[in-house]
Amino acid sequence: MIYSFTLGGSDGNNPFPSLIEASDGNLYGTTYSGGSGGFGTVFKISNPATSPTETVIYSFTGGSEGAGPVAAVVQASDGNLYGTTPTPTVSSINFNAGQTRANNAILPMVGNPVGSITVQCDIPSGTTNILLDVNGYFQ
Repeated sequence: MIYSFTLGGSDGNNPFPSLIEASDGNLYGTTYSGGSGGFGTVFKISNPATSPTETVIYSFTGGSEGAGPVAAVVQASDGNLYGTTPTPTVSSINFNAGQTRANNAILPMVGNPVGSITVQCDIPSGTTNILLDVNGYFQ
C-alpha cells in the first residue's frame, strides 16, 4: 500500500482505482467524496517508491465545477492534467437573465432511470424553464 486515506478527512474518501504516473514521476488520482469541500478531490502522491506523500491539488465544492469525479485524470501533450466529473455533464447556457438562447447541447441519456437527464439551476432562488427538442439518435 502506498497511501491510506483518512475516513472523513480533508485528503478525500473513496479513491477511484485508476492512478496515472505523470511525466514528473508523481502519481495522480481522484477521490469520489471527501476533501475540504466534501465532494471529492484530485490528489498527487509524490515520491511513491521511497517516501509517499499525498497532497490534495483540488477539492470539489459541488458548485459549477462539478462534484464526485469517477474517472482518472489524464495528462495531455501540453503537460497539464485534465479530468471530468459527472455533475454537471454539460453546460452551454451561460447568459444574462431575460435572454432567450438556444442550448445546442448534446448530452448522454444515461441517468437513473436510463434515458433521463437532470437539470441543475445554480441560482439559489432561481427557476429555469426548459424546452426540450429531441432531434436525432446516436449510438
